[in-house]
Amino acid sequence: MEFKEFNINSPIIAHIKNLESQIKDKDKEINDLKNRLEQIKNIPIIKFLIFIRNILKNLKK
Repeated sequence: MEFKEFNINSPIIAHIKNLESQIKDKDKEINDLKNRLEQIKNIPIIKFLIFIRNILKNLKK
């Protein structure tokens, strides 16, 4: 039976690459959510409600 050298770093490197991939996925998810939020904010009734909210905030001051 031949003994193959086991590189201790390879599981660590694989884990780091996996984590990097997960971070990229989460970044994409965050950007998608930001874009959807922007789209929702641009709906006229939402703009109106935000406007009213801001007026009410200013009245409280």
